[in-house]
Amino acid sequence: MAAASALGTISLFNPSLRGSIEDLMPIATFQALQNGIFALSFSPSDLMLATGSGAQVSEIFDVETGTVLSRLQDHMGTVKTVEFSSFNENIVVTGSRDGSIKIWDLRITGAQNTDDGSHFHPAVITIRNAHDEKYAGRKRRKGVHIPSVSSVLWSRIADHQLFSAGSANGVVKLWDVRKKTPFASKAHPLPLDQSVEQSNHAFPEEDYEHALGFDNPQRPHGISSLVASSDGARLYSLGTDSTIRTHDGLHLSRPPHSQLSSFKHPNMIATSLYLKLCLSSDDRYLGCSSSTGEIFIWDTRPTSGHAVLADQEEELDPPGLEIFRDGHGSRISNRPSEPVLLPGHTKEVCGLDFWRQGLGSCSDDSSIRIWSYSDANLPFASDY
Repeated sequence: MAAASALGTISLFNPSLRGSIEDLMPIATFQALQNGIFALSFSPSDLMLATGSGAQVSEIFDVETGTVLSRLQDHMGTVKTVEFSSFNENIVVTGSRDGSIKIWDLRITGAQNTDDGSHFHPAVITIRNAHDEKYAGRKRRKGVHIPSVSSVLWSRIADHQLFSAGSANGVVKLWDVRKKTPFASKAHPLPLDQSVEQSNHAFPEEDYEHALGFDNPQRPHGISSLVASSDGARLYSLGTDSTIRTHDGLHLSRPPHSQLSSFKHPNMIATSLYLKLCLSSDDRYLGCSSSTGEIFIWDTRPTSGHAVLADQEEELDPPGLEIFRDGHGSRISNRPSEPVLLPGHTKEVCGLDFWRQGLGSCSDDSSIRIWSYSDANLPFASDY
C-alpha cells in the first residue's frame, strides 16, 4: 500500500504486517517533487508507481529501488488523476485541473534529466477541454475558468477506450483514443458516448429520499471519483451532491432505471472534489470517503435473502441506518442496501482503497488507518 504527503514524500506499507512497533513503520520511503501529491496508481505488475501532483507533473517510480524512471510533464495545472492501462502498463492516462486528458507511452522518451537520469516523455494524445460543456462550440473568453478533469479510468474491456468525469457536472464520458482528429484540434472534443446528466435530477428512489428529507438539487454537481467493476459492466461515480450513482458501463447513454442503484445517506457529506471511491476485488463492496472523516461501505449485492437481526438493532442510531455492532465494536449494517459506517478519522478522508484483507485510508488529520475484515466481512481497525 502506498501513501503520499503534501510535501511529496511517498511511503510504502505492508498492511498484512501487524503486532510490533516495527511492523507499523513504512517498508520503504522515497521523495517525489516537493509538492502535494493528489493521485497514486500502481502498475498492473506492481513494479511501477505513478503520481499526480500540484507541480503539474506525473512521476513514474521504480517501486523496488525508489528511483524516478519517467516524468510526464505537459499539463498546465495540478494532475488530479492518473492510471496505468491494465492491457499495457507502458500506457498511462492523466487528468488535470487544466481541463485536459493526456495519454502517455513510456516507450517514447524525450530529453533526459541530467540530475537523476530519468526521461521526460511527451504526451501522445491530448483531449483538451474534456468536460467544458458551457463553451461547447464557442470560443472561450480569456480568464474564464476551465472545468477540471477529476477522474479518468481505462475501460476494462477495450484497450483503446477510457472513461472520464469532471468538476462541471455529473456526466461521465467514454472516449475512443483511436479518434485523434477532434482531440488534436481546438474544436470541442466529441466523446464516443456519455451518460445522462443526473446530478440536477431527483434522487431515483423518490420514496426513500422523501423519507430521509433530502432536497431536490437545483444545479449540476461535479464528480470527484470514478470506479468500475472488473467486468466493466458497472461504473460508480461520486458526485459533489453526496450521491453515488451507478452507470451502465456497456451502454453509457442508456437512461438510468431502477436496477441501477444510487447510494446516499444523511450522514454522508461528500461535497469535496478530493474524495475517493473504491471497489473490492470481488466487486462486492463499494467504499466511499467523506468530508467529515467517516468511511461508508455498501454491499452492492441484491438485497433479497438477507435476514434482519432485530435483536441487535440500535434505536439511538441515525434514522435511515439500521445497524448492529460486532464483537470489535464496529458498526455494521443489517442489510446490503445500507452502509457500514466507519468513524475512522477526524478530518476529510482524501485516500481510500481496498487491499486483499480489508481497507486502507488516509486523511487530512495526518493519519493512515488499515482496516481488515474477517471471513464474515466484519471490519475492524488498526492504526498506523
